[in-house]
Order: sequence, then structure tokens, then C-alpha cells
Amino acid sequence: MCLSFENGICVNLLRWMDEFLDNRTKSVRVGSAISCPRRLISGVVQGSVLGQLLFLLYIDDVVKLFSSGVLCKL
Repeated sequence: MCLSFENGICVNLLRWMDEFLDNRTKSVRVGSAISCPRRLISGVVQGSVLGQLLFLLYIDDVVKLFSSGVLCKL
């Protein structure tokens, strides 16, 4: 159950997304060799549905950057 909202998004959902994106690591495998895990500081897991949602949220207010005489299509 969502009781409060921030920018139209349930706070519980924001917490879940934060946990999903925070403290992630990545390793690379070539043949049988695996690299040491490295902490990721940006980006979204490739292939996740969350990537498209975060992109839409990111560009949602981009039209506000332009003056009223500029036509902006997303």
C-alpha cells in the first residue's frame, strides 16, 4: 500500500528502485577467466524493464527547458 507520493511516484516504489540500482557490481567472463567484480556507479541493468521507465521519467519534464515559442516533440 502506498501512502505518500514524491513527483507522482509512490515512495515505496522509489525505495525499491533505489535498492535495485544501488551497490551493483559487474564482472566480465572470457572463456573460463572471470574478472574481479567492479562496482557500477551509473547505468541500468541491460534488458530490464526498469531502464525504459527510468528513461521516461528522466525526459518527462525536458520540454520545460524550452521557451514557450519552441515546439518540442518527444
